[in-house]
Amino acid sequence: MIVSFGKYRGVSFEDVPEDYLCWICAAFKGGIPAKHAGEKPFTPPEGDFIEARKVLVSRGYNVKGIWPEKEE
Repeated sequence: MIVSFGKYRGVSFEDVPEDYLCWICAAFKGGIPAKHAGEKPFTPPEGDFIEARKVLVSRGYNVKGIWPEKEE
């Protein structure tokens, strides 16, 4: 699947760095303001959130909290 917004728009989720995937998850759950969205809180599309979670889990991240964390 391909990222549909932001600086990684058009890039496969498999090729996106973990910090951006974590940001997608946290922004979807908490409405973190995005630099490219101006002053308004930005919520990523649900499809991007679901795909970001899948990739993070495959990379060993715990996605149960607001901000995903690498499992030791």
